[in-house]
Order: sequence, then C-alpha cells, then structure tokens
Amino acid sequence: MLTAVEAFWLQWQAEEGSAAAASTARRWLAAIQGGGDGSALHLPDAEAVAAFREMGLAQLVAPTLADLEDSAARANRHVQGVAATALKLFDITRPLHRLKPAARRRMESAARLHQLAGPGPAQSAACLEALPPSDVGPRELQRLTQLLRAAGRGLGQAAVGPAALDTETKALAALLQLADTLDYDQDQATPLESATLTPQALSLRVRGLGGAAVAARVRLCRRFVKAGLNTGLRVSVAAPTLDQVRPLLAEPTGPRTPVGRAVQRGVAEAVIAWQAALANALSGEAAALRRAERETARTRQALGAWRAMLKRKAAQQLRNRLRTVQRTLRAASEARQAAADGPAYAAGLTREHAAGLPQLLERLDQTAARAGAAAEAWIRGAAAAELCEDLLALVAAPPLRAGTVTTVRQSAEAILKEAAETTLARLEDFGVNDPRRQRRLSEALVRGQAALAALGGAATFGPGAAALEADWKKLEQRVEQLRALTTLDAALGAFLDDWALRQAKRKAPQLSGVEAVIAYRKLRRAERQAQRKLFLAEARPVQGRRLLTRVRRLAAALKAQR
Repeated sequence: MLTAVEAFWLQWQAEEGSAAAASTARRWLAAIQGGGDGSALHLPDAEAVAAFREMGLAQLVAPTLADLEDSAARANRHVQGVAATALKLFDITRPLHRLKPAARRRMESAARLHQLAGPGPAQSAACLEALPPSDVGPRELQRLTQLLRAAGRGLGQAAVGPAALDTETKALAALLQLADTLDYDQDQATPLESATLTPQALSLRVRGLGGAAVAARVRLCRRFVKAGLNTGLRVSVAAPTLDQVRPLLAEPTGPRTPVGRAVQRGVAEAVIAWQAALANALSGEAAALRRAERETARTRQALGAWRAMLKRKAAQQLRNRLRTVQRTLRAASEARQAAADGPAYAAGLTREHAAGLPQLLERLDQTAARAGAAAEAWIRGAAAAELCEDLLALVAAPPLRAGTVTTVRQSAEAILKEAAETTLARLEDFGVNDPRRQRRLSEALVRGQAALAALGGAATFGPGAAALEADWKKLEQRVEQLRALTTLDAALGAFLDDWALRQAKRKAPQLSGVEAVIAYRKLRRAERQAQRKLFLAEARPVQGRRLLTRVRRLAAALKAQR
C-alpha cells in the first residue's frame, strides 16, 4: 500500500505532470485501485498540499515512478514464476492428490493472487478459500483482486487452521506454498532444477547462486507438505551453472566492492576460462594442453590469493584437487611439446645425418599418446564435472572466515604483498636446470596476476597495476619457454642414457646413428642459454625491493582514492 504522500504524488503527476509522467501515473493509479475512482488513495489535507507546492517534489517524495515500475515488474515475474512452478508440482504429484483439472485452474488463479495475501502457509490457504470451487474468469479474478487489496496483508491472520481445510485446499495450499518458497528471491530465476516423485517422498533439486538458501527455506515446508500431500519432502542442492555465474563478471570490481564480491568475480573468471581451456584441450595439441594446464594453475592460484580470507579447509581441498589435475595436464602438455619439436628439427637434416632420429621420434610420440589419453580420460570423466560443480558452489557462496575485512580497500595491500613475497622467494630459489623450481616460479607469477585481476586490476589501482601485470606476464612467458626447453633436454637425455645402456649390452656396439640426437640436444641447450639471458633481463623489474615498492605504491594510490 502507498503512503499518503506517495499517493498524492501520483495523483499530482496524473493531473499536472508531463504527458509521459501523467500517462504512467494514470496507469499506476488504475492498477493500484483495480480500476476504481481513486477514493482509496487518502489524499493529504490542505497543509500537506501547500507543503508539497512550496518544497518541491524531490524534497518531499522519496520513491520515483521508475522505482514503482521496477517493483511491479519484479512482482509480476514472481507471480508468473510461482504459477509456473505450482503447476509443474501439481502435475508431478497427481498420483498423490488425484485432483481434477478444475483444481489445477483454481491453484493457478490462487498463485496469481497469492502476493496480495502475504507470505506463509495460512495466507496461501486463505487465498484458496477465497476462490470459488468453479473456474475463475477474468471478471471474478479482478473482483477478488480488489477484495484482497482491501484486506491487505492481514488476510491470512484469521484463516482457519490446516485441520479445518478440505482435502483439496490442503493439497493445493501445500503446492502453492512450496512454489512461493522456491521463488522467494525475485531477483533470480526459480532455482528448481528438477522434481521427482518417489514412493517415499517428493524430491526437489534446486540450482542457482542462492540455491543453498532456497533449500533451507523449502525444508521449513516439510510439515505443511506432509499434511497436504501425505508424503515426505527431500531437497538437494546442485551447483550453479556457468551461465548463472557469468553475470558476476558484468559488475565491475572497484575499491568499494566487498571482498566477497571480489572473491566471486576472481574465482568465477578463472573457472570460466578453465572450462573453456579444458574443452579445447581435447584436440590434443600442445598449445591447447599447455593452455589448460595454465588455466588450472590460475584457478588454483586464484584460490590461493584469497586464502587469508577463505576458510582454510574448504579452499585447500579444492586446491589439492586442482593440483592433481595440473600434474595430469602438465605431463600431457610437456610430452606433446617434446613430440612436436622433433619433426621440425628433423625436417632440416639430410637422411644420412638424421639416421638416429626415427627411433627418438617414435618414443616421444608414444609418451605423448599415453599422457594425452590420461588427460582426455580425466576431462571427459565425472571427476571434472564434480570439480567444476564444487568450484561454482564456492563462487555462489564464498566461505569467508569470521572477522574478515569486508572491503577490497582494506585487504588489497595484504593480498598483493603476499603474492609479491611469494614471487621473490621463488626467484631466489630459481634454477635454470630445475623443472620443479621453474614450475613453482611460474605458479607464483600466475598467482600475482590472479590476485590483481580479482582486485580489479587497472580499474582499481590505475595504470601502475597494468604495468606490474605486464611485467609478471612477460616473465611468466620466459619461464615457460625455459620449462619447455628443460623438459625436452630431459627427454633427450633419458633417450641417450637408454641408448647407451642398450649398446653396452650388445656384443658389437654400434656407435653410429646417434650423432643427430646429440646434435639436437646441443642445439636446444644453446637455445636454453639464450632464453636464460632473456629471462634474467625480464626478471630485473620484479626483483628485490623493486617489486615490494611497486606494491606499496599501488596500495597507497588506492588509499588516496578515499
């Protein structure tokens, strides 16, 4: 119901406003009164009219026509959602209630009127009691709408208890209350994914960003469902889909954004990119597999960047599972990369000089095939879908620690400082010939980028963040090039060791045929030395105090925006 001032404002706009405002105001007046003459608006007295003329509209009236229109649109979506869900539940539970089609139409009418009666099982029952048992036409529905508007929210307060209701009304009220509870959050689509009827219970599965909260509310309807349908109620929650998570990326993350929103945005962005990379990795190409490995690392590091804010157990379990996936994809990407490099080298050699390469290339292809099959089996298996669901569930409701700071402004410096210190520690421990140390540095660089992205990047910190992210990304590319050459050198070394062992066992060792493999290894080692020089050049901007100084400047710039 409108207040006196709001009602007078609508009447004023209808009589003296612009053409567009007057048309909208008249439409609202007609909708509010169900086509009445306006007597129920209770216009203010003469003193209020004088104050309205002197003070002006903006100083006296808070709501606007746009607010009222938005509220009505949401209410309309809610009514339509409740009606559709109630009819779906009616059809599924037909073996229980065995009601006629007329009862189905009666419930649909009650669903369209239920919001006028107020929330709760008693109000749902009272709304159904107000409907005649016969079909309700447009005129009857309009008359009932006017009656319910006049009664307001108090309609269900004097309603009879469930025991006094007839069987049909109890069943319909139970279904209507379930549908209303499922569509409680009018800002989101109804999260009912599926509903099945078993001999033991009516089982509902809800999905969405608010699925867990909706499930908790639905469970409160158990007694009412038992009384109306004489069956139990089970509710389970499915993780939201990627399409439901994507809207989180539409809202720009700024300095005033709560940490929970930043966590959602940062992890959601990583999960979406990870899913796309996994789909592309099924091609088996080295670049696609490497991309999938990197996006897996990015998702894991996105969780790591927020580990000070998230509950340890929930985030750590997901990070451990992602680490296992990363190992599988790494083995496949490194094997495929080594196998793809060999033919390119062999193409520039004569048949005589390439005499030792066919055996090497065959071995590299076999290793790549085995590792690729293992990666494909995981991507297509149930474990991938389960992991994605668990990640999306975390995005829907981030398990933040109690007492965690609530704004990005307060937490940004600590998050970036932790990422910078991790990077510096990995740089000091870096080894040009150690794949494990190279991988750890690469992951630290990915974490820094993930932290910056989750905090809003240049939109939050300004151009200094873009420069820092570019340095991290460039250094990561150098590390990855070194990793590829180190992996290939290890594969060549293993082949040469195995070849030497086989020759030692022969009565007449054959020393010819391996010169091309040795030359191949020397060439790649020379390339690795060149990449090492480039890596050292790129590492200078993010070494020592420089990195920490840049992080402090970013934090200071953020605080200065207050």
